[in-house]
Amino acid sequence: MDFQIDTPRFTGRVVNEEYTAAVYDFLCGNKDFFAPYEATPPEAYTSRDFIAAMIRAEYKQAVTGLGARYYFFSKQSSETIVASVHIIHPYAGPFLSCELGYKVGQSFLRDGVATECLSSLLAEMRDKDHLHRAMAYVRPDNLPSRFLLQKLGFFEVGTVRDYAQIDGVWQDHLLYEKIL
Repeated sequence: MDFQIDTPRFTGRVVNEEYTAAVYDFLCGNKDFFAPYEATPPEAYTSRDFIAAMIRAEYKQAVTGLGARYYFFSKQSSETIVASVHIIHPYAGPFLSCELGYKVGQSFLRDGVATECLSSLLAEMRDKDHLHRAMAYVRPDNLPSRFLLQKLGFFEVGTVRDYAQIDGVWQDHLLYEKIL
């Protein structure tokens, strides 16, 4: 898996600690916006030391082939992260599949950012990494994310009961999949 992918407007990278400030700004600047859709993060989540440790762990995960988080930077402002896409649990052997997670910064919504980043990464995963299937879990009330996945050719498979604990409550999620 390559550690960089280019789209017409963005460059996605698996980052190292040099990018701690940019990742911190992206995550902490959108913390309240992301909160309804994510597991409650640890209290240290808003510290630069925690973010740096998280980046080190994500980089190690990418190097060992256990997953990869791509941070997408605008080509017009190379220090601004507009989105992230996390490839989770890439399965080899007879499965050749993975799970996806993604976030778009609040100020970059409704501009095709997620469509561009995800479609480019999905094509890369199919063509270079030879993955066969991608899956994503989405809360039923997250209509923009559900619409995005359908637009990208994902199909709703069903409901996964009590999939993730968000704000201390177990939440159902919808499972979507796409054959690449």
